[in-house]
Amino acid sequence: MYIECVGTGLDPLGVVQRTVVERNELARKSEREVDFVWAVFDKDDADLNEARIDRFQQAFTLAAAENISIALSNECFELWLLLHFDDVTIGEPIPRKDLYDCLEEAARQQEGHNDFKYEHGKPAVLSIVKEHGDEAAATARAAALRATVENLPRIAANPSTDMDLIVTALRQWVTFYNWEG
Repeated sequence: MYIECVGTGLDPLGVVQRTVVERNELARKSEREVDFVWAVFDKDDADLNEARIDRFQQAFTLAAAENISIALSNECFELWLLLHFDDVTIGEPIPRKDLYDCLEEAARQQEGHNDFKYEHGKPAVLSIVKEHGDEAAATARAAALRATVENLPRIAANPSTDMDLIVTALRQWVTFYNWEG
C-alpha cells in the first residue's frame, strides 16, 4: 500500500486536474496501475460567481471521467472536525466563520482546553479531535447530513462532508493490508 498526499492550494477544478497529473506520474514511475485516487477539497468560495461555479462543476465532470473519487466538504473541512463533537443543525447553510466558532467552542468544552483558540490552518485542533473526538459519531453524523442534502446540487449541499468516506476507505485499506499506522 502506498499513499501520497499532495497539497495544491488550487480551486476544485485545479485540484482534480493536478490529481490526474499526479496519478499518471505515479503510474508511470511505479510501472503499475493506480487503484484508488481521491481529490479532496472544500466548496469555500466556489459559488461567488458564474466562472467559479462552472469550474466547480467541471471538477466533478473531470473526476468522473478520470475515475477519481471526490471528498468534498461544504462549506469547509472544519465541518468534519466539528462532527467529532456535535450534531450540526440542518436547514440553513453554515458559513465558514460560524463553523470555526462552533469548532472552537466544542474544543473548549473538552477537559483541559477551556482557553483554546481556533486558528485556521494550525494543527492544534487535530490533537484535541484525536484525544476527545468520536470518529464513529462523526461518520454517522456526516452520513446523516449527506442524506438530508442528497437531492441538492453539490455546490448547494451545505452543510455536508464526504470526509467520512475517504477515512473509511483508508481504514479499510489499512485493515486489508494489516498495516499498523
